[in-house]
Amino acid sequence: MNTEMLSVWSSMFMELSPEEAVETFLRCGLAATELSYEHAAVLLKRGSAAGAGSEFRSYIDNRGFSIPQAHLDFVTCDPADPDPAARRHHIDSLKEQIELFAVLGVRAMVLHSGGRKARAAGWTAEQTQAVALESFRELGEQAAKFGVTICLENMYGENYELQPAYSSADLLRIIDRIGSPQFGICLDTGHLALSKAEPHDAFIRNCGKTLKALHIADNFGVKDDHRLPYIGNSVDWVKTAAALRETGYDGLINFEIPGERGCPRPVLEDKTRFARKLGETIFLG
Repeated sequence: MNTEMLSVWSSMFMELSPEEAVETFLRCGLAATELSYEHAAVLLKRGSAAGAGSEFRSYIDNRGFSIPQAHLDFVTCDPADPDPAARRHHIDSLKEQIELFAVLGVRAMVLHSGGRKARAAGWTAEQTQAVALESFRELGEQAAKFGVTICLENMYGENYELQPAYSSADLLRIIDRIGSPQFGICLDTGHLALSKAEPHDAFIRNCGKTLKALHIADNFGVKDDHRLPYIGNSVDWVKTAAALRETGYDGLINFEIPGERGCPRPVLEDKTRFARKLGETIFLG
């Protein structure tokens, strides 16, 4: 692990243009980010995935900045939507995002499993998962075309997204059923603290090389606060860091901390610098 692996997801500065966000991260001592779906939407409004993506890729390359990880849209896109027409639209949109991210040099693309609308419509977990698996397989074909990995994120809570998708065993079972080598896992430390599915270090060791992405965040044990480590103290960071080293994790050490956003820009930039320092101390020390 090295400092180039440290990042804060780009929604930390979602009100800025993608270029302005890059400049802000560089000013805060970070040379990488997980690109948010909000910034991806801005880029796709400028043109095609190939065209807009190539232009922005040239920009970040010239600035010595990289985007090894990105988050696919989980707000407007649901791969398990019960409406076939809506689901088709969501899958096509996600496929376009996959192409954009691949052009930008993204290796790991985080995906929420979807399913909230299906469960609200009275679908069983089995029905929901069957539809989701079909969507995942199609998205896997798109990922294979570009040689990238889609990372399913562990979730939490009653009726929240696809069930079950809490523990490492849950996610590995889903990936086995998808049957595509283009799928990996994203560990969200805050989600795991809330679900209490297993200790964080056990999750990491059980995933092994299938773990391709991280969302580092803390909470107070009640809701998904998305705060900096040690604020809620819901994660054993020493054991978590040790497990990452032992398994040879080589993806981004990425902080997903929207709970830190409610402050003036100068303070937000200081928090970003502090996230970098925390990353160095916890994961690289």
